[in-house]
Amino acid sequence: MSNLLNLLEVRSLILSDDDEIAKLSDNLESIYNNINTQKIKIPMILSRRLSQGAKLAIELSNTFLKDNIDALVFSSRHGELDRSGKILKAIAENLDVSPTDFTMSVHNNCPSQFLISSKLRLPYSSIASGYNTFIQGLYETLNFIMFGYKKVLYVDFDSVLPSFYEEKLKDIKSISYANAFLFEANGSFDIEKVKGELSLIDGNLPLSLKFLSLYKKNK
Repeated sequence: MSNLLNLLEVRSLILSDDDEIAKLSDNLESIYNNINTQKIKIPMILSRRLSQGAKLAIELSNTFLKDNIDALVFSSRHGELDRSGKILKAIAENLDVSPTDFTMSVHNNCPSQFLISSKLRLPYSSIASGYNTFIQGLYETLNFIMFGYKKVLYVDFDSVLPSFYEEKLKDIKSISYANAFLFEANGSFDIEKVKGELSLIDGNLPLSLKFLSLYKKNK
């Protein structure tokens, strides 16, 4: 990726009872103060329908509206898993599926809702690739840059897993979070191995949170 990408900005919103993880999070009010912009609120009718992770992702994305982004990449390992679970439960019990659950369960729901609420018309990708979702999102960001897009906003997010799934998906810590990375073309972004002693690095955190912890430690 050297000489192709410049990482301009990194912002994060994390909901966690673990103090070590929570300290990685930015404060939304502080972000708006730093960029000298009035806070943009998610419409109440939309906010009530969003999962925790999706809400954090859209709140974070709203802070980049003045950055002239021309493409989006959103990634989420689990997407709207809670909605999907409700749909499967309704089908198993021979009940009618909620139209809202059906509409909001698709994996590209979050970037779509962000574009609709912000009234932007941009190309975007929605990525899911198991444990390596964050890495594949970086590759997709690079693809946009190689196709001529100048500023790409990459947002990786997830929500706390429903208890039914959490028992079966123990390889990753269940956290509601959103991490946003603003990339610019024609810069330089070198990848190198970094030895980290921070306990977060050795845990079962999502990859983008591991990246975030190393980034903030070595910034």
